[in-house]
Amino acid sequence: LDCYAVLDEARLPLAAFTEALDALGKTGYGRDASIGLGKFERVGEPDVPAWQSRAAKSWLALAPLAPQNLGFDAGASFYQVKTHFGRHGDTVATGENPFKRPLLTARTGAVFSLPEAAETLFLGRGIGGVSIADARAVHQGYAPVMPLPDMPKPQEGLQ
Repeated sequence: LDCYAVLDEARLPLAAFTEALDALGKTGYGRDASIGLGKFERVGEPDVPAWQSRAAKSWLALAPLAPQNLGFDAGASFYQVKTHFGRHGDTVATGENPFKRPLLTARTGAVFSLPEAAETLFLGRGIGGVSIADARAVHQGYAPVMPLPDMPKPQEGLQ
């Protein structure tokens, strides 16, 4: 399992992030963490990919993301849609309605192209209005991305 993270080291230094990741691995992660599952151990040291600061027009999503209304070039973007059925955590999870509204996201491995080259570490957007039980709830629809070489647009008439 690979873990990709976009860090703002002014707010969270790499050493603090790896310490938090190690603590999370000891307690468990995911829907079954409360019954003792989801534990993991970090192997090796983190590395910063060489492509981190390269400008590109096309990007490979390394996690699911919410691409709605971000101005992608539809003719040069490729993705599969996933319906995400989220649920609340903390005190809302034990309330009357622990579930969030279903969301459409793009799956990991999606390729999104922008009209102009840009330098970015992540794509996507946050989504509000996802909960009937808590109006403050949001869905994190951002994903780290890897730049891809420019892709030629397919010629018209080819199938």
